[in-house]
Amino acid sequence: MKVSECMRKKVITLPANATIKDAVDTLASHNISGAPVVDADGNLVGIISETDIFEKLRTEFRELRLVFPNLPLISVSFVEVPKEKKAREIYEELVNTKVSEIMTRDVITASPDDDVGHVIQLMVKHKVNRVPIVSDHKIKGIITRGDILKALSKGNDES
Repeated sequence: MKVSECMRKKVITLPANATIKDAVDTLASHNISGAPVVDADGNLVGIISETDIFEKLRTEFRELRLVFPNLPLISVSFVEVPKEKKAREIYEELVNTKVSEIMTRDVITASPDDDVGHVIQLMVKHKVNRVPIVSDHKIKGIITRGDILKALSKGNDES
């Protein structure tokens, strides 16, 4: 089965200059967990996912502190400790951060003519849930794990 047979042709994208707030609003309103990021010409430049946003939130929850040993100063070390902030406070500090600052730049992509089996291998190997379908740097569609499972299930129904 070819990717073109089960990909979604209507793709929700975000511009590279969108903010995290824009991304969160878009993902939530379309009930999706990630979206390709495009430049002004519509070229794929990255992908943003809930995981990218959560990673940014997680890193903002942590800080490094110097740990002094009780023994004479042989060495010092650093320990990562949670900050005393609430998730909402951290999010409010990040809402104006540009998507381009936290997006994944090395996007795993496929072609409409690729075999779905190849895309499954890419998804598993790179631990991604969605793969933009690209031709000449332009997004032609997107395929998710769910899209593949639906297509495989539908194929079984026809047997």
